Amino acid sequence: MRAIVALLLATVAAAVLFVGWPGIDLAVSRAVFLGERRFRLTDAPFALAVNEALPTIVLLTVAAILCAAVVGRVRRIPALAFRRMLFLVLSFAVGPGLIVNVLLKEYWGRARPNDVVEFGGPARFTPALVPADQCAGNCSFVSGDVSIAFAYVAIALLLPARWRAAGVAAALSFGVFVAALRLLQGAHFLSDVVFAALFTLLPIAIFARWLLGPAERA
Repeated sequence: MRAIVALLLATVAAAVLFVGWPGIDLAVSRAVFLGERRFRLTDAPFALAVNEALPTIVLLTVAAILCAAVVGRVRRIPALAFRRMLFLVLSFAVGPGLIVNVLLKEYWGRARPNDVVEFGGPARFTPALVPADQCAGNCSFVSGDVSIAFAYVAIALLLPARWRAAGVAAALSFGVFVAALRLLQGAHFLSDVVFAALFTLLPIAIFARWLLGPAERA
């Protein structure tokens, strides 16, 4: 419950911050803006390679989770093991899948930094939590890549106890790395990556409370 409450409070705090001071998004993106709709890592080979590799990594991860769930169901694995598998499936399906990619990215309509007028694009800047009509699909709010990266926390929670803290730290670091990358490419605003993390981690915490045993939740 402490994790759930902490994430809820963090979400409220982020909402107050980015609604009250929407200029934070522009200030952060302006700090990495090079001119002519280009940002620090817009054309960086390393950043482009990560962008290309991430969908494959995610696809393999999701496929492995689904295959394990199907095999486990067919073999009638013990209830605890089944709950762990259900936890993984829901952690990837609800946060990154339903909330981020199905609902927000397709229908929120927020333009990306490299598309807004302030950075040479044609679209109007809109605050994070205000629905807009500046993007037709695959929009800026929130970041799908960042959401998927933070979802690996769910996998880390199922590691043996002696490796769990390190695994969670590694998963969170991966999420922060992808968030920084997308910011430096001009693909997302700061609020896009912050809410992507929160909208992913909060469902994971809820599912952990519901499906995992006390030892795993610890």
